[in-house]
Amino acid sequence: MPAPRIPDRQPIGDTFRGVIISVDDYHLLAHAPIDGYETLHDGEFIVRYGIVYLGKPHLSVVPALVALDYGEFKTGEDAWNFLLHKSNLYPRSDVIGHNKSGDDTQAFLKELDLMYPFDILVYADDTATTPLCKVDAIITPIAENVPERLAKHANIFPTVKDWKKAVK
Repeated sequence: MPAPRIPDRQPIGDTFRGVIISVDDYHLLAHAPIDGYETLHDGEFIVRYGIVYLGKPHLSVVPALVALDYGEFKTGEDAWNFLLHKSNLYPRSDVIGHNKSGDDTQAFLKELDLMYPFDILVYADDTATTPLCKVDAIITPIAENVPERLAKHANIFPTVKDWKKAVK
């Protein structure tokens, strides 16, 4: 029986329309520019999620393909759901994707920390492999306007002032 064909990589991503602002060396997403703060980028972005390495929270991988240890492959939403809900069953499986520098990377599942908060990475478009930045929070007075997965994994504050209180 021939080996299964390796599918194309398909990282998951959520669309966010707005701006990236800079506040005290942090990057924040907002739906519109905020007076008094520098807007770095504006438009429609793709938000992806980096899974950090155990004991190395400065490193992460954005999964695009999961190769299970018994030969099956998962991509896109199937891969993401597998990682969040069933990955403990197959710790020797490989996660293939990109790191924060945009370079290809590969890790065993057992090397990743799925309980640590994910890196929220913003990309210019769906084909980009290098993020524009890592986002520290989302500023919006209406949290319901944030895509569901992004709202689940990001810190959301109604104002920059509220965010500053939380980080001090």
